This record gives sequence, structure tokens and C-alpha cells, in this order.
Amino acid sequence: METVKALQDATVPRGTGTTSGKTGGKDLVKLIALWLIAMFVFLFFYSRALFLLLMAQYDFFSYDLFLVGGTAMTTFYLTAELIVVVSSLALFGFLLPLMERRFKKPPYSMSPWMFGTINVCFWFLLLILALTAERWEWWNHLPKLVVTGLVALHLSMLLFAPRTWKMKSSFVLVIMLSGFAFFWQQPMVALLSQGLKAYGVGGEIAVELHYRNANQDKGRLVLLSPQHAYVILGGKRKISVIGRDVIQRIDVLDEP
Repeated sequence: METVKALQDATVPRGTGTTSGKTGGKDLVKLIALWLIAMFVFLFFYSRALFLLLMAQYDFFSYDLFLVGGTAMTTFYLTAELIVVVSSLALFGFLLPLMERRFKKPPYSMSPWMFGTINVCFWFLLLILALTAERWEWWNHLPKLVVTGLVALHLSMLLFAPRTWKMKSSFVLVIMLSGFAFFWQQPMVALLSQGLKAYGVGGEIAVELHYRNANQDKGRLVLLSPQHAYVILGGKRKISVIGRDVIQRIDVLDEP
């Protein structure tokens, strides 16, 4: 028996387990690095594409925003994405415990009853909002709901799914978001506007402009770039481009 064991040990290459472990670790690091680079490239181009759609919707173009406002565009888009993530958990959070049970073994860390109760409450509030709103167009809100659902599914994959599933989920999410930006431009621009509203720099928020010559104007701020304010003045739908050098200050007004 000792002779057989010695022969078996001799036939197994020394260090095989350590080498494969190191190789697997390097492959994992490369995979994560490639994923991060791909997500950065996607965020860089997708955020700018949404701003182009915003400008096309209102018939203007901001040269200075693309020249010196690149960081701001990414920040506003990421803020909009954060709002989408929170909304996805509020409406579709039940997907997280479901995916945990799909890919993991007990004991489980997430309760489907807790997420289900929270989701039902928020869906009930959304239904009340839809029934009491003066104008509620499901066609415009449907893409937002689909996006929040996809984001919740993607988050659950990132938390619990195997590596290959995570990569597939990221790929599908990129394709779906690109398709929504092409086919449902207005709802996707509305999502971007949420990020602008969060910082008070656009999204058709009510503002009062105070000029250096003591004149004043009221309107809705569509976008505030480094050098210009793009505003809808009065009851018009046409954009007025006003240089920030002639503006003393901009007051954000409370919505009626």
C-alpha cells in the first residue's frame, strides 16, 4: 500500500494546485479589469448620447458642455442611474432573494417576504399616483418601469450569479439600454432630467433669472452649461440661450 501511494504521489506534478490557483486569480483580475473598462467606456459614451438626445429634443446644441463639461455630464448621468437603482429596489427588490435561492445554498441572507411587502407598498403608491394624476401616459412610463426591472435583475445577478451569468447580464443590460435610447428617446431623456433636477441645473425646473442690468425673467431651466443657460421663457416652447456672463444669479422656484 505504501509503495502504491508513493507511486501515485510521484505521478502528481508538484505545485499543480498552487499554479492553477495563481492562474485562476490572474484570470479573475483580468476579467474584472476588462469589465470595469467596458463599463467606464459605456458610461462615457452613453451619458453623452443621452445629452445629445436631450439637446435634439429641445433643438439646441451646447458646445461648451462637451468641451469643458464632460465630468458634469457623467456625474448627472450617474445621479440619474442612482435614482433608477433605488427605484428598482423599491419596485422589483423581490428579485434579489429569488436569485439568491436560485444560485446559492442555505442559509439565505435575504427575506422574500420583506422585499415583497416593500414592493407591494410602492406599487400601490404608484397605482394611486397614476389614478390621481391629471395626465398619466403609460406609454411614456413603461420604458422607465422596464429599465428599473432590468436594473434590479442585473443587481441580483451581480450579487449571486456565477461569473459567466454576470458577464451575460452586463452585456444584455448594455444592449437593452442602447435600444431604449434609440426607440424610446423621450422617456430616457426624462430619466436624465431627474439627474439634472437633483442638482438644480436643468430638467425644466422653474427658475427666476436676475440679470446684471437689474432685469428679471421667469421660465424653466432645461440645462445649465458652464457658459450658457438654456431656458424656456414664459409660455413658449422655444429655447432661449442666455450667456452666464450677463446673469447675476438664478433662483430656483418652488413648483406650484
